[in-house]
Amino acid sequence: MVSCSAGALVSNSAALDESAVSIVRVSDNPCAAHSAPRPGSRPRYGRLVRIFLDPVPTAQFAAWIQRSANEYASDLITLGHPAAEAHRVAASGMADSFPGGKPAQGHHVFDIRELSGAIVGYLWLGRSAADDHDAWWLWDIVVNEDARGRGLGREAMELAEEFARSQNAHTLGLSVFGFNAAARRLYESLDYETTSIKMSKRL
Repeated sequence: MVSCSAGALVSNSAALDESAVSIVRVSDNPCAAHSAPRPGSRPRYGRLVRIFLDPVPTAQFAAWIQRSANEYASDLITLGHPAAEAHRVAASGMADSFPGGKPAQGHHVFDIRELSGAIVGYLWLGRSAADDHDAWWLWDIVVNEDARGRGLGREAMELAEEFARSQNAHTLGLSVFGFNAAARRLYESLDYETTSIKMSKRL
């Protein structure tokens, strides 16, 4: 559930009409990315650290699930799905991934925080649905509207890759809706390669 608007990431779907699926090869060198970095430190990409990933607290999980489901449903409505169907599909998908309101095994949800502690978005990733446990998937990523246009989405993507690598992932995949050309350009600039494209025609 990943896409981009005006150069900043917003949510998207992992498996629906008009989506382009991409995958990137991740090296085997582990490094943690989910703890707060030292201010002014530099990640392996050579830029100053401005954000870090912080696990969503248990008390906030129900609200996060609802927000992610709403973002997903909104994208489905943009694709032309009836609102009731979009919300039903989104709620069903979240229930499968978060049984009892808790992450299924292998799923990780983080707040994206600035070094000041301010939350500027969220990120959800984990093992893909494939049998290969070394294959991971970026299920959802959102940068809050008031934090967009600053390159934080790109930095969050890089932190997602580093976290996946620290969990011994060898690949990280994602899906992007066809209407998000800006998102595809971002992912391609991060060396993601298109592996499949789903197409549809309204009759």
